[in-house]
Amino acid sequence: MSCPSDNQVEIDQSTFFSPDGVDWDAHRIGWVIAGSCAAATVVISLISVLKHATHYTNKAEQRQILRILYMPPVYAVISFFSYRYFRSYTYYDLIETIYEASCNFRAFGESAC
Repeated sequence: MSCPSDNQVEIDQSTFFSPDGVDWDAHRIGWVIAGSCAAATVVISLISVLKHATHYTNKAEQRQILRILYMPPVYAVISFFSYRYFRSYTYYDLIETIYEASCNFRAFGESAC
């Protein structure tokens, strides 16, 4: 006897394109939306990081700002992979939680030590 599972629907997640073209089902539309939002987040964050890096005058403060600016692209990419490979969501969520904990420790924990 096996435990019941909610995620039993067979969805082909191997490729985006099929031999007949793109089959625009809800899952593939989500791929496009999640991927474009993740790409936009990475580009916007990269521009902000580069601007802070070129004008790196207040090292103690800007180091913390750069650490914060790295968080949105990491979350966006992990969220995209969580959506793209939804059966492996648990592993991506673990990576995201560890990254968040390490960022919080570096931002707030080092000053208390």
